Amino acid sequence: RFDRSPRKLSNEDLSCVHTAMENQTQSECYELLSPFLKSKRAWFFVGDSQMGKLFHEIRYPYEVTASKAPKNERCGFITYAGLPEAKPWQRKKLPSYFQGPTSYGRENPGCFDVRSVGARYVESAIPGEMSHVLEIMTIDHASDIAQQTPYTETTQETATLHFGNQLQFNGMTYDDSVCVMNTGLHDQKLCIGKTHDHCLSIYSKNIKR
Repeated sequence: RFDRSPRKLSNEDLSCVHTAMENQTQSECYELLSPFLKSKRAWFFVGDSQMGKLFHEIRYPYEVTASKAPKNERCGFITYAGLPEAKPWQRKKLPSYFQGPTSYGRENPGCFDVRSVGARYVESAIPGEMSHVLEIMTIDHASDIAQQTPYTETTQETATLHFGNQLQFNGMTYDDSVCVMNTGLHDQKLCIGKTHDHCLSIYSKNIKR
C-alpha cells in the first residue's frame, strides 16, 4: 500500500510508507529497499495490477542499459518471451480447478484479463561488471491458463520456464534470483456463490500447485 502521508522509518518493523511527493532516491522506502535489490542479481515480480504499481514505483539501483516490453501488453507475452504458442489453447481445466482467465482472456487465447501490466524487463549490463535484471510478468489468478506453450499448461509454468530462460541467458542460476508474487484479488471472482471454507480450500490448493 502506498500512502501519501510521510512517516518515520521504524527500526522495529522495518517498514516504510511511500510518499508520492518526494524524490524517490531520497525517500525512506528507497533507502530501505535499495540494499535488498542489490542483494540478488535478478528480481522477478509476478502478479496483477497491484504488483504492477509496486514495480513501477521501484527505482532500479543500477544504471539501466537495456529495457524491453511487449508490443501488445495484453496479448503479446508469448512473443515477447520468445516462446512457441500452444496450439490448440486448452480451455478444459477452467471449470474444475477454478482457474483464470475469467473475462477477456477466456475469450481471447493468449491474452490476460488485466491490461495494465503485461510485462517489463530492465537490465544493467555494464562492461566489466556483473549483469543485473529486473522483470515483471502478469498473472491474474493463483491458477491461470492464459499463457500456454507446447511444454507448459498454466501461466505459472510458463513464467517458471521464461524466468529460467532469462537466468540462463544472463549466466545466472536460481540462487541469484528472487521471485515476488501476489494473487488473491481476482480469485474472489472465481468462487461466487460458494462457501468461505470451500473457496479457501481451492485457493490454497492452487497456490501450492
